[in-house]
Amino acid sequence: GLIGSMHWPPSRSAADRLITRIWPRVRAQVPSARLLVAGWNADRYLSAHLDTPGLELRADVPHPRDFFSQVGVMVYAPSRGSGMKIKVMEAMAFGVPVVTTAEGIEGLAAEPGIHAHVADDDGVMADHVVGLLRDRAAAERMRQAARALIVDDYNPRVVVDQMLDVYREVAG
Repeated sequence: GLIGSMHWPPSRSAADRLITRIWPRVRAQVPSARLLVAGWNADRYLSAHLDTPGLELRADVPHPRDFFSQVGVMVYAPSRGSGMKIKVMEAMAFGVPVVTTAEGIEGLAAEPGIHAHVADDDGVMADHVVGLLRDRAAAERMRQAARALIVDDYNPRVVVDQMLDVYREVAG
């Protein structure tokens, strides 16, 4: 699955790429798989894809947990980056394995293959998704490692403590 504000061009282009280039490769290998793409304006901006086999578009998601509780893998394939991606961090925090590009993991201290699968090639991304769907033990290992990364390195207490250290250093 993928969640994002589809009026935002990076999210929309990632959704288009997923639906048109990655998803057909996944579906060819796992015909029973389904793809959930959710977020603001998904129905408006992605309506051209409504006839895609296995695709469900959902415009309104009351809470991210409503999305993440329904997906086995989050696929985010942006073509360009702009800092840390909250949707990737949310997936990890909710314990959903992530397949993304180098741009999608930008700013996170994630190790490819441990905390997330990282690839820029559509075929390799599809193979990673298929691997996680078929090998639930591997998905569980990645899920646990990614969640631990978020809890240990990106929780509010860690971030605030780091900010306070900087303030103390500046204040002398």
